[in-house]
Amino acid sequence: MAQLTRTTSDNSSYGAGGPYEAIVVNHLDTTYMGTLEVELLKYTTTGNNPERTGQTYTVRYLSPFYGVTPQRDQQQNDGYDFTQKSYGFWMVPPDVGTKVIVLFLEDNAAHGYWIGCVQDQFMNFMIPDGRASTKTTTEATPSVLRNLKLPVGEYNKRVETGEGKDPTKFKKPYNKDFTQVLENQGLFKDEIRGTTTSSARRDIPSMVFGFSSPGPLDKRPGAPKYAYGNQKSKAEQFYNRLGGSSLVFDDGDDKFIRRVHAENGPPEYANVEANDVQGDQTIPHNELVRLRTRTGHQILLHNSEDLIYIANSRGTAWIELTSDGKIDIHADDSISLMTGADLNITAERDINMEAGRNINMKATARYSGVQQQDINGNESGRIQLESVFNTNIDVGKNYKLTVHEFSDTVVENKMKVLVKDDYHFHTNKTRYQRSDAMTHETSGFSWYRKSDGNINDLASGIVAIDAGGGGGPDIHLNSNLAQSATTPDDAVPVTVLSTVGLSYVPPGSNNLEGYDSILCRAPQHEPWPHHENMNPLAVKPPETDREKPGSLVETQFRPLTPDTFLKGGDTRAFNSQQRNRIAGEGSPVTAGSAPTTGISNSTVDPLGPDATDPRGTDQRGGTTFTGQVPGDLIDFLKAKEGFAPRAFWDYAQYSIGYGTRALNANEVITEQEAERRLGDEVARFRQEVIRYGQDNGYNWTGPQIDSLTSFTYNLGTGKLSEVTDNGTRDNNTIAEKMLLYVNAGGKPLQGLIERRRDESAWFRSGIQAER
Repeated sequence: MAQLTRTTSDNSSYGAGGPYEAIVVNHLDTTYMGTLEVELLKYTTTGNNPERTGQTYTVRYLSPFYGVTPQRDQQQNDGYDFTQKSYGFWMVPPDVGTKVIVLFLEDNAAHGYWIGCVQDQFMNFMIPDGRASTKTTTEATPSVLRNLKLPVGEYNKRVETGEGKDPTKFKKPYNKDFTQVLENQGLFKDEIRGTTTSSARRDIPSMVFGFSSPGPLDKRPGAPKYAYGNQKSKAEQFYNRLGGSSLVFDDGDDKFIRRVHAENGPPEYANVEANDVQGDQTIPHNELVRLRTRTGHQILLHNSEDLIYIANSRGTAWIELTSDGKIDIHADDSISLMTGADLNITAERDINMEAGRNINMKATARYSGVQQQDINGNESGRIQLESVFNTNIDVGKNYKLTVHEFSDTVVENKMKVLVKDDYHFHTNKTRYQRSDAMTHETSGFSWYRKSDGNINDLASGIVAIDAGGGGGPDIHLNSNLAQSATTPDDAVPVTVLSTVGLSYVPPGSNNLEGYDSILCRAPQHEPWPHHENMNPLAVKPPETDREKPGSLVETQFRPLTPDTFLKGGDTRAFNSQQRNRIAGEGSPVTAGSAPTTGISNSTVDPLGPDATDPRGTDQRGGTTFTGQVPGDLIDFLKAKEGFAPRAFWDYAQYSIGYGTRALNANEVITEQEAERRLGDEVARFRQEVIRYGQDNGYNWTGPQIDSLTSFTYNLGTGKLSEVTDNGTRDNNTIAEKMLLYVNAGGKPLQGLIERRRDESAWFRSGIQAER
């Protein structure tokens, strides 16, 4: 029996059986039991780096849980019921080069087990999600993707200089494959359904739990290889992994807290590290449970945004359950439902259906064997439509109705029929017509009556025929006794359904395309600009009532927080006011801008008439900001915003004063207080612009900073990264792009057109001053 030699107490505190640290040299197990071949490591007194001993052992996999049904009572029967059943926990053996902990039972080298894995120092950024995203990517990143949060791998130890103090900030290569997945899905800029911050290197202590599989080996042409095996029998083998599947339980990043619950406002997060605490401490950023595969299939339970999202890898089908109780479903192909019994659909408001081609309905009576009654005597093959009040049918061209047996029409009040051309009425047999009161028939021209047999007119009273004059005793011809018939009333045509302007982003495009629909919600391929959590107040039930729809503003996806992995190096306070919804959260005017549906009809106060700000008491009054706010900037904003002493509903929030947020719906303030709040807000926004310029290498002058401060005060700080294309545009292009942000409620407003023109000119004057 092979034995392990015990070390002396001077060299090691372990007995011969271990545990030992070892390195995997072979994980190809022909017994399929997770067995590894490992080389033991030993630590010396000269340093902390282990030395390879050259001693290799075969160690078995020790599962944390495993079971198998008993064998002793088995019978000689090859049926499934009579064989053993195994169950338990299984993890793929780690790659060659991974460190593991091993031990040997009773110092017996033949009874070795590997019981755990040792992390490579600092190599855990991808754990457990495998797709954590950051802006700190390597120079190999295409220029159009730089300064964006991208899914990345671990940093390359052979490239990284190590000059930075925190390995979390080391530059990492972006994951090209999964970035392409997100682009195909339309989730590339969606920090809720697409990118993520779930990583072991985000928090201290970590708030992330989960695991990921290694993923398939990359065997594509040109994929890297590695000399694999023992010294005497090495072979070139693929070693890169395509990425695996992950299950993540993320308790959230409390450096950023949501300002209000997802039912009350858009995804705006206060940056706690920037001393912005106006948010809900119980809603940290990115609190979720997510199951996602290498190719992008996912099930997402998102606590921070209070939604459930399920999608396939190509984005061709997805479903979302929202905070307010909406269920949005999109399918590029078909949605098919089949039940063995009934399909019941109940809507307490409207049932709206729209087809791009035809609406086909048929009752086949297949259930009853194509008989009019089923075996219980119930009618089968029937279509029945009932409305308590009006039923309207509008046919754009031909209307055909074929009844193979009886047709009964009962009208309990008046019935009008208007035919604007010829009216043909034909029965193959007898026609019966009766009026319980009078019968009036008129003709605008000649009246013809022809019978192939007799004409019988029978009257209980006088038969009067008047052709303009004359008289007689019994049958009166031309007697002036005949009375004129009453002209019939025309039938009233059906009023067609009004349409709503909806929009979508075509795959591969960044522009919104508009189309008309009778529906208020029609989930599209991502990125869909009408997700509830992005602007919940715009899609409340009063806003989506198709009888009188609201503005249905599009909301483009934007960065929600700074890059959390910069660990304080990007502390801009992403606290744009909800008022940026006035400008449609930056729907730039493009050739494909969606049509609008008018202003909001909602009279519902989401906070209540006496409610307080859901973010809590306004703490801005005592805040001191760095830097002086130029007087001409304040004057410019006062002129553009105008003074309002009373709180008013401003599309997505209650505003007051010079465009600042009101504390509640009934607040009243003085002009002096309004100026104080404006000064505080403008100082904060100006500092955001200065920080952004410094972070992205801009050398902006005072006029440029002031013009961008006005721009972000109106639209929100998220628009700063958009108008600069994440810091990649030059100043002249920025000035030109500023002119596009003129939408309010999905349509251009003259006031915003003039404001953007002034801001752009102001910015250009700074360019000239710089020269």
